[in-house]
Amino acid sequence: MDVHQLRNELRRMRKGYLIELVSDQKISKCLIGGRVCSFYFKYKNFNFCVSEIFGEGCIYEKLKGKGSLLRSERGEEFKVFYRDEITHSITFLGRIIERRMQERRDNLRDLLIKAIHDFSNLVSDPSSIFLLGPSLE
Repeated sequence: MDVHQLRNELRRMRKGYLIELVSDQKISKCLIGGRVCSFYFKYKNFNFCVSEIFGEGCIYEKLKGKGSLLRSERGEEFKVFYRDEITHSITFLGRIIERRMQERRDNLRDLLIKAIHDFSNLVSDPSSIFLLGPSLE
């Protein structure tokens, strides 16, 4: 299977499934400037960017074009959500910042543990808390 067929396969996937696929992997360094990026992932031994799959382009290239400070210099901001298993509704709980610039063991897992610790008093089942990000706001 070539890279173009795999990209088309990913584009046909539900966005929710694609985000689940990406969230199961470690944060890795993107090819664009070697920055830490949670959108960059491996699928069937090929690397892809979720932004590119959605047809949006690289978030870092957009920010670089605006001349603004990149989030990686201040830390990556992730949104924290809670999914209610009974009603299948998703609730925004807040934001959390990842300031590590290098992968240690599993930065995203550690960040999720911190989010569960910080936001567990707001929900009935803390195991249903998940992260989405980084945010561009």
